[in-house]
Amino acid sequence: MKKKTILAVTKVLPLTLLLLTVQFSLNAQRVKDEALTYEYIQLPSEPVDQTIKNYQSEITQNFASENERLTEEYEAKMAEAKAKFDKEMEEYPALVQAAEDKYVAEMKEWDEKPLGDKIIEKQVLNENNKPVKHIPSEPRLDYVQPPTLQREYEGDALANTYLTLDGFTNDPANALKIEVIMYGFEYTNPRTVTEQKNILKDGNTTKVNYYHVEFTYRHTMAVKVTDPQGKELFFLTPVELNNYSKYATKESTTSQTANKEALVSMHEEKIIQENLLFIKNLVNDKIGFKHQPRTVNLSYVQENKGEYNDLLEAYNVTKSGLAMLIDNKTGAKEKLDQSIEMYEALISEADLNDKKARINSKVAIPIHFDLLECYFANDYLDKADNLLSSMNVISLDKKEAQLKEDFEKLLNDTKKRKEANL
Repeated sequence: MKKKTILAVTKVLPLTLLLLTVQFSLNAQRVKDEALTYEYIQLPSEPVDQTIKNYQSEITQNFASENERLTEEYEAKMAEAKAKFDKEMEEYPALVQAAEDKYVAEMKEWDEKPLGDKIIEKQVLNENNKPVKHIPSEPRLDYVQPPTLQREYEGDALANTYLTLDGFTNDPANALKIEVIMYGFEYTNPRTVTEQKNILKDGNTTKVNYYHVEFTYRHTMAVKVTDPQGKELFFLTPVELNNYSKYATKESTTSQTANKEALVSMHEEKIIQENLLFIKNLVNDKIGFKHQPRTVNLSYVQENKGEYNDLLEAYNVTKSGLAMLIDNKTGAKEKLDQSIEMYEALISEADLNDKKARINSKVAIPIHFDLLECYFANDYLDKADNLLSSMNVISLDKKEAQLKEDFEKLLNDTKKRKEANL
């Protein structure tokens, strides 16, 4: 009898262990994050009069007048050199004829000189006084060094491409004026730099020369914005655009012969584009209704049992809502309200102290951040504040704590902008 009992226990134990293993695997959720970039409208930090709906932008190339001056100076010197050349060419035939006449006269005098005098001059005095014809050289046009000019750009094309103001129409009627002043491209002459390094090869240290080409460059710019009456709203010369950038080619053990002109030209275009985009963002941050890109991570649980279909649905609806935030505000709001309802229900179910709970801390914390994103995108700032406060009692890892801090900064900035636009 005892044997049977012992046997029955041994048969039950593996089944119990199997059930525990299954239960553990069901609760060992694998939370996945997927990066998503969407755009929202960021309110201006220094809004203008709400009756102003239009803008105009232009680019002033401050060096254009200097280019013109240098060109005019060069052309004047060229004209002076040409006039001098033409005059000398006009006078040249007479000079040639005078030289010919002089030579003929001197030869006549030489021919009439006694033979004895010629012999004495040549053999005794070691002089050769026989006349030589000296025809003057033909005049040459003086070389004038061409000026080094700044490269000029099509200002209207640049302005239309880079100096746009979100939330406003490009129209001259009652318009804000955005003017960017370009002060010119500056750079150091590209040079080849040699650096000696110790290289370990086959157990021995050898010195090897490495070469690269480098130079520094900048293109300082300023931006001025005035209202339709011409009143200056702000005039800025960003310090970021006054600093030199450094470019260096990749190191090589062979001396490099880079096309320096091509390098300089390429980086001149690059920095102009970068600086104009910087100014565009700066102006839109201050007075525009900026289409601000934001990259976030949305969460779902990867599993095959359908246990987290509600979270997956919330994830998909949130993606859809955020994607239409700019182009279809009403549709986006409806989608995000659906997501909020689902996320709030999931959080209400959460048990952060029970690892076996369906919505345990591993799942609940990412849901908090997804819900925060929906609150923010739908302009429910008070609800976002309350949720952030509730998260103060939750134990977060370093990455999560930083994410929470970043969100608090975003929320505070958004509140300030909202107050400024009342």
